[in-house]
Amino acid sequence: MEKNNAIKILEVCRSFSRTAQVKAFEPRNFFCSVKEECEPTDLEATSKRLIHFCKMTVEKEVEEYINNHLPESEKVINADGESPL
Repeated sequence: MEKNNAIKILEVCRSFSRTAQVKAFEPRNFFCSVKEECEPTDLEATSKRLIHFCKMTVEKEVEEYINNHLPESEKVINADGESPL
């Protein structure tokens, strides 16, 4: 039998989600999922890039939600100057 020496292409999928508890019994869910095909030699770099993209996307959505949907009195800020939502 002849071996197939073709380059394998892998599919990398990464996702990230976050639930922000806005008020009692009022959670807001934020989610991002992406996938990309890559060569085996690029697997680790691709994986890191995709999870970074997902995390940044979700954090931006949380920040936009806080800034656009919560009144100033409900925007809680922690010691780092960031919202814990």
